Amino acid sequence: MPKVRTAFFCTACGHETGRWMGKCPACGEWDALAEAPSGAARDRGRVGEVRAVRHVEARLREATRLGFRRAVVPARGKGTSVAGIACLPARTIREALDAALA
Repeated sequence: MPKVRTAFFCTACGHETGRWMGKCPACGEWDALAEAPSGAARDRGRVGEVRAVRHVEARLREATRLGFRRAVVPARGKGTSVAGIACLPARTIREALDAALA
């Protein structure tokens, strides 16, 4: 079974790092890093946008099978809906974190 990697995202600026730090190295905000599994159905662009990914519906069906009830999905592109899971659209990393942590 593949190892699940964890990424940390700054809730202030969207910077991503592989380990938790007390202070964001990009914007200097203290205690602003939030943990998120890197296998999520999202792809981070270079300026903090959430880009479209392939096979979103198949990924959401698998997430539903595994017991997930909510998923953050890219806001752009066609509407995504799969029975049994609430799709939370996001355009930026900040919106994705706000939706996931709400």
